[in-house]
Amino acid sequence: MRELTLWSIQAPSAWTKLCLEGRLRGDGRRCICEREKYQWMMARMAERISGYRGGYPIWAWYGDRPDLRKCGSGWGGARASMLLECRVPAERVLLSDFEKWHCVL
Repeated sequence: MRELTLWSIQAPSAWTKLCLEGRLRGDGRRCICEREKYQWMMARMAERISGYRGGYPIWAWYGDRPDLRKCGSGWGGARASMLLECRVPAERVLLSDFEKWHCVL
């Protein structure tokens, strides 16, 4: 099974939840104005990811490690953000183009 190394910028509370529960799940609370666009992405996830059960995505970056010192990389405007390095089975990931996605938003 091939794994991808992904980087996710999260609030410290996400790290706590990950340590307590052993997993993170997207809950959709942060996509209030753009819910229909996330529904579109979730439909693509259902088409391409075997066993996907309909949850909201957790954003992560593939490739170069993000630099939290750069402007705009903080979580929800929070000053305290954490960069989580994750190894995820490739078949559980839907890769997309961040810049093109933001054109849709």
